[in-house]
Amino acid sequence: LLIVQQEQLDGDYSKSHYVVSEAIKVLRENAHPIPFQLKHMFILLHTYHLVKTVARRGDHECTSRLLLRLVPAHIGNFPRHRFQLFISTIVECQKAGLKASSYKCAELLWSNKELRMQLEKSKFEKKVQSIIRRPNVEEEEQERSLCPITGSRISCMDLECYSSRSKELLPMCVVSGKHIVLDDFCTCPISGFAAIFSEYLAYLRGFSDVKENENAEGVDPVFQKPISVKDLSRASPEDALRYINEYNMEE
Repeated sequence: LLIVQQEQLDGDYSKSHYVVSEAIKVLRENAHPIPFQLKHMFILLHTYHLVKTVARRGDHECTSRLLLRLVPAHIGNFPRHRFQLFISTIVECQKAGLKASSYKCAELLWSNKELRMQLEKSKFEKKVQSIIRRPNVEEEEQERSLCPITGSRISCMDLECYSSRSKELLPMCVVSGKHIVLDDFCTCPISGFAAIFSEYLAYLRGFSDVKENENAEGVDPVFQKPISVKDLSRASPEDALRYINEYNMEE
């Protein structure tokens, strides 16, 4: 963890992401519980990684929600890219109709002397000033899906279950950043991480020029190793619940 934290301070988030992902994979393969801090670090680093992937697909809603997972609460984990993350969040939230979130981030950026100096040297100064001067508190409602533990409808981006007697963690889909769902669950054949089956299929088909290509090939979203649509299979709800139980085991 100390090595990963140092890599983050140096701005090498790709290396940090690989080290954390590999550590979790090894622990899982040897049936060892995964410490909460390691899981939390993976969520942050992989969310950062997903932002670029999802943004390339033009999904502003999902991109903005991923960014809001990082900004402002966990911006300190990305010290070399604080300004870029703030700007990306402000812009993406505007595009997704999350005006209130965009305004909040714009205000926070403006109130930070160091970040404001960077803003004044950038092409985004007038845009941020305009958002602050004419605040808009409109906010599009979050997409909801069934909690895999309680069955209640929660934000698809929630990674914790608050309705159960004790707080439990919800595994994150490594393709979309959303929490998994019982009836559309799979694990990545390469990394062993959880995913939403339909999201994984769509992701791999995105590598092909042919829509609904059953032979589409791409790279897995964690280790970037070759994988095909044929390698994927939807798991049962029972398998999903078993994965959740193991995911919540800690040392």
